Amino acid sequence: MTAQALPVAAVWPPSGEAEYGAWRRRKLAQAARRPEFIEIADLAQPRPDEAAALKAACDSGNMAFFRAAPAGDDSRTARALSQFVRQMGLRQFEQHRSATAEGVVPIEVSQQSGRAGFIPYSDKALNWHTDGYYAYRSPQSMIRSMALYCVRNAAEGGENEFLDPDIAYIRLRDADPRFVEALSHPQALTIPDFGEEGGGHGAVTGPVFVSAEGRLSMRYTIRKRHVVWRDDPLLDAARDKLGDVLASDPAIVRARLSPGEGILCNNVLHNRSAFHDRDGQGRLMLRVRSYQFVGAA
Repeated sequence: MTAQALPVAAVWPPSGEAEYGAWRRRKLAQAARRPEFIEIADLAQPRPDEAAALKAACDSGNMAFFRAAPAGDDSRTARALSQFVRQMGLRQFEQHRSATAEGVVPIEVSQQSGRAGFIPYSDKALNWHTDGYYAYRSPQSMIRSMALYCVRNAAEGGENEFLDPDIAYIRLRDADPRFVEALSHPQALTIPDFGEEGGGHGAVTGPVFVSAEGRLSMRYTIRKRHVVWRDDPLLDAARDKLGDVLASDPAIVRARLSPGEGILCNNVLHNRSAFHDRDGQGRLMLRVRSYQFVGAA
């Protein structure tokens, strides 16, 4: 069994302690402390050894950093990124209102209808979250992976922090196994009926830790507004502990992506600092989100 592919059921209840213990030791030993970039000669067509290295990094730590030159102008680069993620086994893409025909969403400061007013399309900080937490429908219908590629960075700021959800799970279980149980409740987290950057939706309720296809996934936001948490003192304590983890855990990876750099991941926890753009040339990141795990196909 690979490092990440451990079902929640094998970890909880404690009947899976031996298997969990081995998995925990492996995860902590492999946890990244800084980004190590895998060089990709052609963004659109990674070589077999490059693809294998990317999949191996996602298998062990749920994230892989890569470096590949743009494929020309922004449109060509977006198409190349779409081809890139397909080589990683991702073919079921989110239907996002701002996506190109290739499923790529440009993340940049924008006043366009459908983007204006949403923090991803501003220069403001984005707090800790996993992507698509507001669009959860079922364990079989949720964002499981994403790729983020830097075309242009900002004059200053725009740093990201990343944390493997498996590490968050381990920290919570180490503190109190009941924290995991509380965060796995099917009514743990509700996002009320509210327009999000992916489009409008009705109220969405589901767990934070999700088991699907023998793997652990996570849907989470640390934000305070437009969020309803299940009324449960144990869940409140679990959220406080998770906040502590996200504030200072040694396994948090920090990176300010430069042009030509990106991350491929199984929807890890992440944030973004505020930034200031250059005059006439704003920060541009290209993002693809999928309902599949990296390398699952």
